[in-house]
Amino acid sequence: MKSWIHAAAGAALALAASTAAADEMFKCKRADGKIIFTDRPCEAGTVDLNKAAAAAAPAPAKPAAGGRYELTDADRERIKVLEAIMEKKASNAEQKTAAQLEIFNIRRGAEVTLTAEQRAKRDALTAALASTDAARRAETLGQLRTFYDR
Repeated sequence: MKSWIHAAAGAALALAASTAAADEMFKCKRADGKIIFTDRPCEAGTVDLNKAAAAAAPAPAKPAAGGRYELTDADRERIKVLEAIMEKKASNAEQKTAAQLEIFNIRRGAEVTLTAEQRAKRDALTAALASTDAARRAETLGQLRTFYDR
């Protein structure tokens, strides 16, 4: 009986550790051109497309014919990464909500207007959502909502 309890406790601890570490998605392009999504940093010989997109200057917001923001290819790629976070079983509710908020703001064109400082703040808040402390995650999500309500 005790060995079963120890095994269950060990499995729960391993699951908690993997959940905390699995908050980031990496988009990598292999030499053959195939794009892969992973929860680990890109391997040697691949290109980290998240870093490449972050290094590129954001395109200015441009309204389409109907006055709506027209998504860029980078916007579509970022939405795919955020949707993967939302579908990931290891993501907590706050991380999924943050991904939804960012997708909404990408689609309305608000993300391209962010300064580098504002992006850094958003990224710091998003990273803090990986905390194992539920109260801290709730507080951080509130700060992120306030950030987007500006």
